[in-house]
Amino acid sequence: MKKRIIGISLAALLCSNAAISYADAKSSADFTDLKDLDAATKAKFDAMISAGIFDGVSDTTFGLKDEMNRAQFAKVAALIMGLDVNKDLKTSSFRDVSPSDPGNGYALPYIEALKAAGVTEGYGEGTYNPAGKVTKEQLAAFLDRILGKDAEAKTLTGTDSTVTDWAQGYVAEALALKLLSNNEDGTFGGKANATRDLLLTGAYEAKQQYVVPAGKVSVTEGKAIGVKKINVTLNKPVDTEKAKLSVSKGSASVAWADDKKSAVLTFANNLEEGKYTVTLSGLDAADVDNTAVIVDVQAEKVVKLEFASASDTIAYAKQVSIPFKATNQYGEAVQNPKLDVYPSAAASIDLKRMTVIADTTGPDMQQGISILPITLVDTDTRVTVTKNFKVGTAPIPAKLEINGSLRDSNGNEVSQAEWSHDYHVNFDVYDQYGSLLLSPASNLSGVSSIISPYIGSASFRTVEAARSGESGIYSLPFTMPSEGKGGDYTINLNAGGSSSSLTFHAAEPPAAEAPAVIAQVATPRADVEADTVDSHTSVSLSDATRGAAIYYTTDGTKPSRSNGTLYDSDHPIVITSTTTIKAVAVKSGMTNSGVFTATYTVETEEPPVSVPALLDISGLSFGNSGPGFGNIAGAISLPTGATQLMIATSSSPFLTPGAGTVMSDYAPCSLTGGQLSGYCNYTYNSETYYMALAATDANGQLVAFATVPMSGSLEQSQQPAIEDVSIEPVYAGSVATLTLNFLSPELNASTLSINRAADLISSLTVNGSTALPISAIQWMPSVMSFLPSTLLITLDSGVSLNVDDHITVTFKDGALLDANGDALATTAFEKDVVSRVD
Repeated sequence: MKKRIIGISLAALLCSNAAISYADAKSSADFTDLKDLDAATKAKFDAMISAGIFDGVSDTTFGLKDEMNRAQFAKVAALIMGLDVNKDLKTSSFRDVSPSDPGNGYALPYIEALKAAGVTEGYGEGTYNPAGKVTKEQLAAFLDRILGKDAEAKTLTGTDSTVTDWAQGYVAEALALKLLSNNEDGTFGGKANATRDLLLTGAYEAKQQYVVPAGKVSVTEGKAIGVKKINVTLNKPVDTEKAKLSVSKGSASVAWADDKKSAVLTFANNLEEGKYTVTLSGLDAADVDNTAVIVDVQAEKVVKLEFASASDTIAYAKQVSIPFKATNQYGEAVQNPKLDVYPSAAASIDLKRMTVIADTTGPDMQQGISILPITLVDTDTRVTVTKNFKVGTAPIPAKLEINGSLRDSNGNEVSQAEWSHDYHVNFDVYDQYGSLLLSPASNLSGVSSIISPYIGSASFRTVEAARSGESGIYSLPFTMPSEGKGGDYTINLNAGGSSSSLTFHAAEPPAAEAPAVIAQVATPRADVEADTVDSHTSVSLSDATRGAAIYYTTDGTKPSRSNGTLYDSDHPIVITSTTTIKAVAVKSGMTNSGVFTATYTVETEEPPVSVPALLDISGLSFGNSGPGFGNIAGAISLPTGATQLMIATSSSPFLTPGAGTVMSDYAPCSLTGGQLSGYCNYTYNSETYYMALAATDANGQLVAFATVPMSGSLEQSQQPAIEDVSIEPVYAGSVATLTLNFLSPELNASTLSINRAADLISSLTVNGSTALPISAIQWMPSVMSFLPSTLLITLDSGVSLNVDDHITVTFKDGALLDANGDALATTAFEKDVVSRVD
């Protein structure tokens, strides 16, 4: 029995823990612990990872030296041998293998495939031992058996004292086949547990030497690997000239892998949620077994949001660009995510550039002092990212980057310029904090330009806004000289000490005897793209040809000098109803331009919903008079126009009604001169989510509004979890602020009214002993119920922290309260300092 158990103990184990699979990891470059591999080893890792045989243990870590188990080994073996794997299988022939096993249940179909192929009979009577470790000598024996070298290995002997007697021949064979290698001291170390790096390199060598046995071709697996891509795997190579793959929905191009055992289907449009059937055809029916696989596709969703700004500080300006990234479940960038931004009064979203546009010049904003928290929320998945940005000084151009190639007067990118023709170069400018400048072109100064080698009288004009539909924010137009020498020329643009260059080719000038060509005036353009627009939108026309006049019509007729209105740049065309503008540019000595046509559709807009004022309820106190019965008491100042205080509760979040809405479902509270007459009572239960208070006029119409989150029964006295208070990451180096997020507890109101760290925080230390000096604290309440409130602690200047320093913030007793007003038991919260690259 011992010999049989050892012989079959190698039946299965690889890849990562199946509980985590990262579809977006395509190579060793995705894992931080694989950065230092030599080129040859890196190639092996890339091949096995890209083939889907290996995953990481997380999205950034491969687990190079993690010990492997028999479940992992089963997956590798089945994939290397190209066995038919029934991924829908839920029952195992081994009593210790179950799909409900959180750590190893994923391996059930691979284990059964190995058993069906006669590779393993299990570990013992009716068991497989999926969590069992695999030693190096067991790994050697298994790899030998995959290659059909079992008999040869049994004829060999060895004298390595670190290898068990039964495994001496297997180790000798594995070394001869270069599947594995000895340690630096010359021994094999066969009794030590094998690690993931050994499994990958050994499996790679075995895969290179593995010969697929005779048998029928089957489609073994299909899975979505991108928002437009499905990967299909076969059990053995096929003749890709004959083999065809078709899909039940949509159309896709097919790209076969070099091993001819897998192919990627790329669709023209995003995959829809549902089932796709991929079918193999074109091969002899006698050579094919399973010809189809069903792929379950999930709709694209945002799984990660992150800000991509170069700095935590942003400029003091009406429009500040803060870039962000939205990533889907495949690791790809989401093109048009559905996002909300908060605070909405100070920020908006530009999906074209994937940036938040923030106004940092509000009445409460001070240069170099204020903090602006920005929150992005995906409206479908509720994935959220929040970051506090410090408001710096006014923007200064610091970096310039040319965007794209040279463009002609029609906006087309060209590599060659013609003499006497008009061209323009688009570019972006970044401020001192690395943010993209969005200020009008008329406000942009300090941009200089030069062409080298010297080209003569090239005429650069004033910087203007880039045309709609072209890349870049700004554009610099210029006219090539009437003549010059053909060759390569470089345009250098400079701003704020930074420069960017673009090289283009100038054509050889025409021969002197060549007939003159009458140039054509550039086609006019509009500063507003043809689309649905608001009523009274102003549309300005312009033309790239200097001195050209523009004639336009709005009645559908073709414009000319004799038909149409001469455009005056001081009087833009105002769109009040659906209008088609046709325009032509003319200039003496040149042929007329092509006709520009743009249709602007005006739709009637719904009147905006009037937002009610925020009701000040700071003078009220909230209590209860028994299970399920709450009450309110205290003083309240009703806003102008309001005569009555109304109350209501709900089991779901409130949507703020518009000002003027009649609050017919609300109950009144009795008031006497701004003071509640006794208690205003209401009922609630464990499902109650919010309580709302509305100030209404004599007709019951809403004037001001406030909501109070209840988070369930007010009788509930359980303390919130410590995880509901968290310190945001602290990075090594100079540290100016610490940010604490509060989901459940709130700060003691009486403590906050003092607003002094000494009355709120007992101590702030690093490494348990050194006190960190606090200069100020600032409380920023949550703008949404599901977002945290924030306590910002400003440190004295000069504080510098190192990686792995340990920070502890201890609050005074009673400073933190739960939703019932009881003091929070936990008053100390900790955070380790990390590197910015962690």
